[in-house]
Amino acid sequence: MRIVAEMGANYYQRYCDAEAFSKGIGVVPANEVSGGKLLKRKASHGNSRVKFHLLSAAKAFAIHGHGHLKGWFDRYRSHANYMKAIAAMSRRMDEAL
Repeated sequence: MRIVAEMGANYYQRYCDAEAFSKGIGVVPANEVSGGKLLKRKASHGNSRVKFHLLSAAKAFAIHGHGHLKGWFDRYRSHANYMKAIAAMSRRMDEAL
């Protein structure tokens, strides 16, 4: 509810697809690649309050959740660190929105 309240009731009309919504929140990194070589890696700017609520929800789900997404998180967590896994799960959650 906090995410919808922050983004507005018509957020689904303002973004053409899930990737644009993720970029609007600021969950997607802004990587600059040229010729297959990574030139810059930085966090993209977005709505920091929505990003905070989304990451908090992902952390709570990682601890208390169950189901398909929790299984995916556990598998991803086996080969990545905790914060990278939380960020990846938050992106999956916002794409579902």
